[in-house]
Amino acid sequence: MKKVLYVEDTDSISMLYASYLRKAGYIPVTAATAQEAEQEFMAHDYEVILVDLGLPDRNGLELLADFLLRKPKLKVIVITANGSMNIAVEAMRMGGADFLVKPVSQEKFSAAVNNAFAQLEQTAAPDVRHDGAFDDRLSERVRPLIGLPFEKVERALIEATIQHCNGSLPKAADLLQVAPSTLYRKKENWK
Repeated sequence: MKKVLYVEDTDSISMLYASYLRKAGYIPVTAATAQEAEQEFMAHDYEVILVDLGLPDRNGLELLADFLLRKPKLKVIVITANGSMNIAVEAMRMGGADFLVKPVSQEKFSAAVNNAFAQLEQTAAPDVRHDGAFDDRLSERVRPLIGLPFEKVERALIEATIQHCNGSLPKAADLLQVAPSTLYRKKENWK
């Protein structure tokens, strides 16, 4: 079973939502403060974290930013009693996976956590192996480009990576750690 960290300072709410996590098949780990959450985060490898915005020692959005800075692929679900559209937009802009307004039903709560794990599975690294042969082919293609403008070097690197991924732009994008839309846009601009 997967562990989920839930950061909430109100005991009764923490207990309720922890029970939702258990019923959904997860192991809930709770923290009442940002400091406790940071210690727990550093001690264990979490993929999904739920963060309440109203923590006693720190703003939940700051905690969201710190978590994502340390682990960019982490899915952080923001929970708050204040359903302000501005806060929701800010949380999502900062990289939040979802935004829930209390009170949250068990179904909606579980769906948000399940969706976060599903997103992680969809964006898992492709089965593309780094091997010496790929590095050699890449060096052969890039070496003649030394001293040329960045755009030409970038294009050669992207084209070599796409070729290595058997023409799959999504796999190449993941390998290059960029959004697939970036590669599609660049390919369109090359025409």
